[in-house]
Amino acid sequence: MDNSKQDLLNELRESLTTLYDKYNNGKRNGALIFIEELDGYLRIGIELNFDQSQISFMNSDYSLIDIHSNNINSTNVRLMDGEIRSLKDIEEDSPEYVFLTEILKKAEKRKSK
Repeated sequence: MDNSKQDLLNELRESLTTLYDKYNNGKRNGALIFIEELDGYLRIGIELNFDQSQISFMNSDYSLIDIHSNNINSTNVRLMDGEIRSLKDIEEDSPEYVFLTEILKKAEKRKSK
């Protein structure tokens, strides 16, 4: 099961980074960018108070994806209930996992345009 989570994380990281670069002309300056297709805000950058490789995404209902590295242990998901869960602890049929796969599908669709 962890392999599928790692694959999901790798694909999500790649797709969100590609979208960010496309919307921000390749600049990783910490700008918060609204991505209409994802209905949320995406941020990557060097001027943030966290490491350069961190990716944060929050949609309009305040559900959050926080990717600190390419490791399922340091990737967190928060849905509307407010509880933060690590990717390593969520089940593949959980609402958090479904949220991540939906964001990935939308990001992949947008990335291919």
